[in-house]
Amino acid sequence: MSHHIYLIKESFGLLGDTRILRAINNPILLMSFANLGLIPAILDALKEEGYTKPTPIQEKSIPLVLSGRDLLGVAQTGTGKTAAFSLPIIQLMYQTPSHPLTPSPSERRNGT
Repeated sequence: MSHHIYLIKESFGLLGDTRILRAINNPILLMSFANLGLIPAILDALKEEGYTKPTPIQEKSIPLVLSGRDLLGVAQTGTGKTAAFSLPIIQLMYQTPSHPLTPSPSERRNGT
């Protein structure tokens, strides 16, 4: 199994698996956050905050991170880099079940 780190530069050139690149570089598929594979709870939060369209680095990064790929993104300040990696990480954390022996936060508060 080969391990790839995907590099996205401000010019949005991408290095890596060509099958993924074709999907990511298809502008018809990536015109909204909904088309990036984010769950409804995150989509609702984005909409509530007024975010309707992902930036170019978000369009390229979110699908890669959701697919479990490593990513290195380089872009100017204010282009959405933080959301480009944090939104998919939040989703992956949300979708990962807790360890069965680890109590949930509410169980810890209640002492159960």
